[in-house]
Amino acid sequence: DRLHRPISHPFVRHHWHRRNHHHHHHHHHRDLQSSCTPARAAFLSGRYPGLSGMGYDSRGSFQPESPYGLSLEYELLPSYMKSLGYSTEIVGKWNVGHYMQEYLPTERGFDQALTFQTDQMHYHNYTTYPREDEGTWVDLLLGYAGQNYQTADAVDRVYSTELFSTRGMMAIQDTADAGDDADPLFLYLAYQAVHVPHEQPSQNLYNEEVDGWRLSQTSYSYRKNFAKTLIALDNAVKLVVEKLISTELMANTFLVVASDNGGCPSDGSNNYPLRGGKFDAFEGGVRVPSFVYSPLLPAKQRGTESNALFHVTDWLPTLYAMGGGDTSDLSEDIDGVNQYDHLMGSETVARNSILLSMNAWTEDNAGVLRTNDFKNSTGAMIVGDYKFIQNQVWAKRYSPETSSAEKCSCGISTGTSGSHYLYNVFDDPYETTNLYDDESYAEVAAKLENLLREHYKTAAETGSSWKMTSCSTSHAVWAESGYVTPFATSDDDVSSDDSCS
Repeated sequence: DRLHRPISHPFVRHHWHRRNHHHHHHHHHRDLQSSCTPARAAFLSGRYPGLSGMGYDSRGSFQPESPYGLSLEYELLPSYMKSLGYSTEIVGKWNVGHYMQEYLPTERGFDQALTFQTDQMHYHNYTTYPREDEGTWVDLLLGYAGQNYQTADAVDRVYSTELFSTRGMMAIQDTADAGDDADPLFLYLAYQAVHVPHEQPSQNLYNEEVDGWRLSQTSYSYRKNFAKTLIALDNAVKLVVEKLISTELMANTFLVVASDNGGCPSDGSNNYPLRGGKFDAFEGGVRVPSFVYSPLLPAKQRGTESNALFHVTDWLPTLYAMGGGDTSDLSEDIDGVNQYDHLMGSETVARNSILLSMNAWTEDNAGVLRTNDFKNSTGAMIVGDYKFIQNQVWAKRYSPETSSAEKCSCGISTGTSGSHYLYNVFDDPYETTNLYDDESYAEVAAKLENLLREHYKTAAETGSSWKMTSCSTSHAVWAESGYVTPFATSDDDVSSDDSCS
C-alpha cells in the first residue's frame, strides 16, 4: 500500500490553466534565491541556501569547474525516502556539486541516476554550454548506488527532454512490472527545459503541423524558440502521465510539478506582470507556479488554489510525510516545514515567514570570498504580507513581446546597488509601491530588517562553500574521457591558483 510519488521538477515559467479533476495548484509557491543551484540545494536539503553554505549566488557563481558542492554533512531528500523503503531515482539536472565522486547523486541517496551536473548543456549532443575555450565535453553520467559513476557512451543522443522522459517512463514501467514485489518509487525528474539554449525540439515532442498554431500570437523569434522548448516539455510530461495511467500506478501516486525560479525575459520567458526575473528577489524571480496532482487528494481539494506561503525547502518534509514518514524523525535544524496537512485540506497556516535570500559574501579581485558586514550584504525575506529586500538592483516589469524584455540583462547588475524595498506583496504582488521610506511603515520595515539581520549572523557564522573555479585541473581530467566528471579525490587535488580567469 505504499504510495508511488514521481516528481516532475522542470524549469518552467508556465501556469497549467486547464483545471483538472485532481489538480491542486499552489499559486503562491516561492523559491528561495532566484536561480538554479540554490533552489535545488534547498529542495534536496530542506535548508535555506544562505544558511547552509550555498548562499553566495550570482550569474556564473557555480560553474562546471567549481570545486565545491552542497555540504556532505547534510542528509538529502532521497536518503530520507530510502529510509521509508522507497526506490529512488533522479533523471536530469543535478547542479549541486560534482567535483568529487562523493558529491554525485548516487552517493547521496539515489539508487540510480542519469544526470547532467552543470547548469546548462546542449539539448541534442549534451555538450557543455556555452562552449569552453579549451574544448567542449559531454555532460551526462550514469550512476548506480555502490558503484563508480559511468560515462554515458551508450546513451543515444536524442533531444534531452525526450531522453529524460523515456528514462522516467522506464522507471515507472519497471516498478509496475515488479508488481507486489516492487518497492514504492520516488522519482525526481529534473528536466533541462526550459533552460537555454533553446534548440529545435525533436519531431516526437514538437510537430509543426500539430503544435505550430500555438505560436501564431508570437512575433519575436526568441519567444518562439522558448515556446517550442516549452511545448515539447508539456508533451513530454503528458507522456509520463500517460505511462502512470497505463500502468495503473497513477491511482496511488502524487505528482508534483514545480519551477525552480523565475525566468529570464531575454531568453523568451515571461514573468509579467510580476517585477523582475531570474536572479532578482522581486516577485518575478521568486514567485513561481507549482501544483500537486493526485487521485488521493480529498474531493474538496481538487481544483483549488492556495495563496499560503510555500517555500521550496518545504518539499522535503512534505514529501517525506506523503511517503508515510513521521517528520519528527527528520533533522531538527532543517528550515522546511511540513505542508502535507495543508495540501490535504487543513486550514492551519504552516509558515508565516520565508528567508528568500541571504548573500553575505563578495568575491575580491584575487578570487577570495570575503564576508561582508550586514549593511553591505544582500537579502530578502517575507513575514506575513510584507516583503523586505536589501541591496537589490532595480528591475522592471518586463512585458513580453517588447524590446525591453528582449534586451533584459538578466542577472547582470546594471544600476546603483544598495536600494531597500518594502512591499505588501499580498495587496501589491506586482510591487508597484515601495513602502520602505513611508514613515507609517517604519516599524514593519525595522522588524523585517532585524529578522534578516539574525539570519545574516547565522550565514556569516556558517560561511560559504564557494571556491574559485579549477580549470586546468578539471579540464585535464575531462580531456581524457571527453566527459564532465569528478576531477578530484580530495580538496588537496585542487590548486588555489587554478582559476579560469
